[in-house]
Parts: sequence; C-alpha cells; structure tokens
Amino acid sequence: MDLENINKDRIIELKKLIDNANYFYYTLDKPQIEDALYDSLYKELIDIENKFPELKTEDSPTNRLGGEISEGLKK
Repeated sequence: MDLENINKDRIIELKKLIDNANYFYYTLDKPQIEDALYDSLYKELIDIENKFPELKTEDSPTNRLGGEISEGLKK
C-alpha cells in the first residue's frame, strides 16, 4: 500500500473520530474524549490534508466549526 492510500485511510478514520466527538460534545452535551486528544486528532487531520491536498474533501471537519446544537440550547 502506498503512502497516499495509507493517508487516505487515516483521513477517513480521523473524520469519523472527530465527527463522533463533535456529535457527543455539541449535540448530546456529553463529551467522550479529552480536549487534548481531540486537538491532536484534529491537528493530525490538518497535517495530512496539508501534505496531500488532493485528499481533502468538502465534508472534512476542518471545513467547519462545531456541530449540531444540543436541543437544550435551542430557543
């Protein structure tokens, strides 16, 4: 497997982990991972996307902030 395919697989994994963390944090208001771990996953995703810009997709968490707002926070 070449480096680009390895990074593509890692990007998919990172996006799932970050999206899941965002869902628990923003929507459910029940964080599941420490902020430091989230930050390291997010930084790793940015680093890979910068090295392989052709692998960055429009649905990447690096293209948006946060997630859906918890029902308890909506007016």
